[in-house]
Amino acid sequence: MHNSQIVLRLIFILHFGTLLFHSAYAQCSDAGACSVKLHSSQAGLQIQPTIEFGQSGKADDLSFLTLKLFAQYEVVENSTVSFAVPFSRVSGPLGSVSGLGDAIILWDQRFFEEEEREFHVQAGAKVATGAANKGGLPQTYQTGLGTNDMLLGALYRAEDWRFNISYQYSPGRSENSLTRLYRGDDVVARVERKMQFKPIEASVSLLAVKRLGISSVRDALSAAESFVDVAGSDQFQLNLAADLLYPLDTSKTFVCGLAFPLLKRAVNVDGLTRAFTVSAGVMIGF
Repeated sequence: MHNSQIVLRLIFILHFGTLLFHSAYAQCSDAGACSVKLHSSQAGLQIQPTIEFGQSGKADDLSFLTLKLFAQYEVVENSTVSFAVPFSRVSGPLGSVSGLGDAIILWDQRFFEEEEREFHVQAGAKVATGAANKGGLPQTYQTGLGTNDMLLGALYRAEDWRFNISYQYSPGRSENSLTRLYRGDDVVARVERKMQFKPIEASVSLLAVKRLGISSVRDALSAAESFVDVAGSDQFQLNLAADLLYPLDTSKTFVCGLAFPLLKRAVNVDGLTRAFTVSAGVMIGF
């Protein structure tokens, strides 16, 4: 079977999967903490352009189309820096916003690797490069969250299993004039299982996301700038994600993914709710 035929089949499988899970709700696209993981163990430079499409579900009826550029480089042995920047378009009943999203930069330090085991620690930041007050629309429509956040994480790999835990510290408020959103911090735990179906590599991940504090927004009923807590915004979220990798040649790999929820996220004041997210891209090694 030719490479193009296999790629088309994988895209069809992903599209069919989105129809199955269209009525559910998901998070992690992307406050930042979900990006704290080991993207690749290859040395050298990797660049991965990816296109993502997601929907929020009927409550807000938002659609998200994102072109994301990811780059990773091994600075010295066992030390890797990665950078991701999205360009997004958010559309809904009130209008649409397009523009640069929040950039994420991450340092990964591998402390040991022996046989089929390794341990990494990661640190980085989500930088408020995206719009948070564009078009006079609420925070849910914006391409950025409006805060500069700190990211911390650790990863342990044992053979084909990976275990991640990450933390996102989110100080300050968004500059969005309608909501002035303050988000609580997030903790994310991820369990990932990799499988080989030569030449395809597949992985399935379970992500548990906990918002540690109540979010608050501007009180629309008050003339002065005062804030009210958003009930239920310190919620727990459980997502399932699947990824497929297919080598196109020695330096390029086709990558596609699908994520959907197992537990429903009821409150969406930050625009992170997704009914599903589907993605496709190419990882290029140099």
